[in-house]
Amino acid sequence: LETAPADQRTELAVTAAQAVRVATVSESGHDQRQHIARVLRRFINTPCNEVRDVALAVLVGSHDPEAVRFIKDSLASRVEGCNLPPADAISLLAFDDPVQHLNVIRPFLDSPDADVCVAAIRAVEFDPATRQGISELLQDRDRPLEVRRAALKASERDMATCLATVLN
Repeated sequence: LETAPADQRTELAVTAAQAVRVATVSESGHDQRQHIARVLRRFINTPCNEVRDVALAVLVGSHDPEAVRFIKDSLASRVEGCNLPPADAISLLAFDDPVQHLNVIRPFLDSPDADVCVAAIRAVEFDPATRQGISELLQDRDRPLEVRRAALKASERDMATCLATVLN
């Protein structure tokens, strides 16, 4: 990558990271997963957002503890220079296993940033302990429409589950 022209480095890095992503799910890549994970971990602190995002998606998809720790730390603003958007970080934690990260995600239900709040709603909507908070977001007319829509969808899923239980 260092020898490539500057305007092509990002494209090359993204292409390489995507090739690694394919290799991690193919049969031929099975024996190389640990090596691939070590390589990808080097990209989680890269200033190139596209490369970082692909690396984190692959690592989180493999439940990599170092990537998950990086994401949690980025939400707590403990990663210097990290520009991982909080909504993306929340979505990645939900992709890993939202049950394991409820205590990290729940506080973002109160975020004034609509994208962050919506990501948090989607990540914790299955959690009985957040139902009341989601219901309050739905009823809060001062909240942006997209937040209230996400809260409504979460409430609809909860209602469908309740109805199925009652009707069976």
